[in-house]
Amino acid sequence: MKHLLLSLASCLTGLLATGCSPYQLAETDNDTEPDTTVSSTQEQGQLALQVRGTDNSPITSPITVCLFDDQRCVHQTQLENTDTPYRFQTRQGSYHLTAFAGLTDAYSFPKDFTYESFLTLPSDLYSTTPLLAGRSDVQLSKDTQITVQLSPAMSSVQATLHQVPQDATEVTLHLSPVSSAYSFSGKYKNDQQTCRAACQRETDQWTVPTLYLLPSESTYTLLSVQVTTPAGVETQSYSLPNALEAGQPYRLKGNLSDNKMTLEGTFSVEGWKPVTEIEFTFEGGSATLPDDPSTTFTVTRLPEPGEVWNGCYVWETEDAEDGGRDLLLLSPASFSCQAAQGATELADYTVNGIGNWRTFSKDEAKRFRSRFGETMSQLMALNDQLGRHGLAAIIAGEDDRYLCENCEYSFTMCPTKSGSITKAGSQKTYHLRAVKLVRVRLQE
Repeated sequence: MKHLLLSLASCLTGLLATGCSPYQLAETDNDTEPDTTVSSTQEQGQLALQVRGTDNSPITSPITVCLFDDQRCVHQTQLENTDTPYRFQTRQGSYHLTAFAGLTDAYSFPKDFTYESFLTLPSDLYSTTPLLAGRSDVQLSKDTQITVQLSPAMSSVQATLHQVPQDATEVTLHLSPVSSAYSFSGKYKNDQQTCRAACQRETDQWTVPTLYLLPSESTYTLLSVQVTTPAGVETQSYSLPNALEAGQPYRLKGNLSDNKMTLEGTFSVEGWKPVTEIEFTFEGGSATLPDDPSTTFTVTRLPEPGEVWNGCYVWETEDAEDGGRDLLLLSPASFSCQAAQGATELADYTVNGIGNWRTFSKDEAKRFRSRFGETMSQLMALNDQLGRHGLAAIIAGEDDRYLCENCEYSFTMCPTKSGSITKAGSQKTYHLRAVKLVRVRLQE
């Protein structure tokens, strides 16, 4: 996140001098002094820490160590490597200890952090350095020695795309859902975010160098490649029926002309899991043709009308000749804008990696009004379904109108008003609800 609460570098500089709690603490070195903030009647204990990598794999980056008393951070320091000794003396009792390697100044580091506070990634939601983490609950006695193992807290992703259209001006890889933050206690934020990584043109291919992502709890992972050409934007997508895993390296290799992408198991990282080989099949399409699904997903069950799938309301479905099913999705969010601003509102709008949303066509507006806006009971039933899943409700006041037909026309969902579609005005503020046609296919 660009506006960092406090960079790691400045935090370490300040905290090493003053401690990270409201009270003063002794510095960590080989000749640790007693914690002078503790009453002399309280028995002191000394903690000795040894840090190791998974399977004793090497750790090259500095190691940040934080010790928490219940929730407060009572001491923080930085070790140059795993051979640097850590000893700290304070009152005996129960503590939480967390150690990180790879904690760069790209993370937003909270000023007054607790054991449950989150370290936040930048807005693009990836790091170029892997974050390793380990923790231990410590019952500090007179002389306590512990060993903490640092394991990958992130997934690793590389990508190479071949036979991208020659006139492509921009290629972007989208992966979702991912987490935007990771806590000192070892929890992922699970806020279902989308990582966007710009691909780099290299002679006859486009590549994404190694990225490190924080995984998120999910039943799927959506991978999308968005290609921008003078003719428009095309998106190819695949839904993997598993979440990204921490410590798992992924290598994507795609051939866009063959609509095919594979995960290769040709590299490994010491201390990480072996690569899993998974094949991704894409179906291309033009995002400018509303009657042609521009995105295809592989699913374990074909969604039905009225369900919420992938965060979107499934309004209509139609079975395809190839055994798949086309879904007309209603966006989870609603916008409020003037007609001239509608295209701008939708330009960068994505839902779990799905982009290229559009307005209702005139015909779709009529069908939607007929299905959900003729009676108040219809409208209430729809809004009840949307609300249960956290999706925005359909607004149906007498003066409320929705944009359609590329924001040139509008219609109302108010049951007591005429269902006519009229030309949009230039000054009025309208509601904008987007739709998207995708195709799903059963996993073989």
